[in-house]
Amino acid sequence: TTRSTTWSRPSRLRYNPPVMDAPGPSQPRPEHRPQQPAEPRRRRGGSATSSPRSAWSRVIGWLCGTQPDGQLGPIPGVTLTLCALTVLAFTAAALFAGVDVWAPAPRAVLAAGGNYAPLTFADEPWRLLTSMFLHVGIAHLLVNVLMALATGRLVERAFGHAATLVIYVGAGVFGSLASGLRLIGAQAPAASVSAGASGAVFGLFGAVLAYLFVARRLIEPRARGAVMKSVGATLIINLALSVAIPSIDLWAHLGGLIAGAALAIAIGLPY
Repeated sequence: TTRSTTWSRPSRLRYNPPVMDAPGPSQPRPEHRPQQPAEPRRRRGGSATSSPRSAWSRVIGWLCGTQPDGQLGPIPGVTLTLCALTVLAFTAAALFAGVDVWAPAPRAVLAAGGNYAPLTFADEPWRLLTSMFLHVGIAHLLVNVLMALATGRLVERAFGHAATLVIYVGAGVFGSLASGLRLIGAQAPAASVSAGASGAVFGLFGAVLAYLFVARRLIEPRARGAVMKSVGATLIINLALSVAIPSIDLWAHLGGLIAGAALAIAIGLPY
């Protein structure tokens, strides 16, 4: 048998919302608060707006090392102090010794404390130290200071403040020594006056390379490869320029590089 069903349309339901009583004397009226504007979305590691101040902060953060949240990390005090002394020495040489900031004459650099083998190895060995804070032009100064900031922050965070000071000054003095030894016993012309912090900067390179080589098993491969590529590329470019351009002191670079690696190993690699 077939069971038949009948369908009837359901009645429409009505919904009556509850009526709220008007606020009386004993019932305070709800306070109306204006909606706060939404904060602009911040980019990871940067600020919400792009301004000259935020751009300089990113540059300084890249030089001094940034934390993952984009804030500036601890300032490498020894590195910044050495770079500040280098800039002050360049300024003092320009103001008080008459050294031209663009293309200084060799005699002016010599009078300010440049490295000159016949004088350095005779009775003025202090030139081994003073010459590393002098520079031949403002372009020379900027290149060395930027490389010192970028590499010195790595060395100072890895080795500490005192070790960084020893590596920087020791490599700079040894670079000046290597530059003068190639001319010992010969009457060097006036154009052989040398100056610059490149020996000290190459010493920082040597310390980083020594750390990456000796403690390679304790460093994450990706991080080690990134630092190795950056430092290695910079080192190769500078050595190639030292060979191609006669005015660049190759011996000071090699002497500083070897001294920096040796001092890093002698002080004790942090691992």
